[in-house]
Amino acid sequence: MTKYAAFLRGINVSGQKSIKMAELRKSCMAEGLLEVETYIQSGNIVFSCEPLADGGPAKRISALILDAYGFEVAVIAKSAKELAGIVAANPLARPGACEPKGLYATLLERPPIPADMKVLAARASERYELVGDVIYTCYARGYGKSEFSNNFIERVLKLSATTRNWNTMLKVSEMAGSFRSPGTRFAS
Repeated sequence: MTKYAAFLRGINVSGQKSIKMAELRKSCMAEGLLEVETYIQSGNIVFSCEPLADGGPAKRISALILDAYGFEVAVIAKSAKELAGIVAANPLARPGACEPKGLYATLLERPPIPADMKVLAARASERYELVGDVIYTCYARGYGKSEFSNNFIERVLKLSATTRNWNTMLKVSEMAGSFRSPGTRFAS
């Protein structure tokens, strides 16, 4: 069995694409996923299943949501091992690099093409670092006040993405068994 974390894009926002997490857990278990847990209403699912090929877990959850709820949701799934790598690779998660409340990770469906990253760099209003298929961002004035939003990143990079604050990333990683909190908001 492999442990995975799935991050859903754009659910339970302003009354759109409403999914109750208790119902989602039941739907996932009915589809054969094991040890299903969810974290907060923004759509973070941790589960176990047989190892699936690249894209398999995301496609499986996305199809389940379409069948059970009647709408499409972009899903980005990572194995516990991949999630541990995301936590460890954050160049902004060190003391003094960013205020903890301003630290976010944007998970991309795939690594962006260099030409699109040049456009993003030219238009970025926040300090960020790209590592593989994750953009780590330090929102100095807060995420809600920035133009460098998930929608902006998706438009410029022409791909699906979902953004989580760093505390959520650490909690989901901990739930997946790939990270143990050292009692701070930053990874060690």
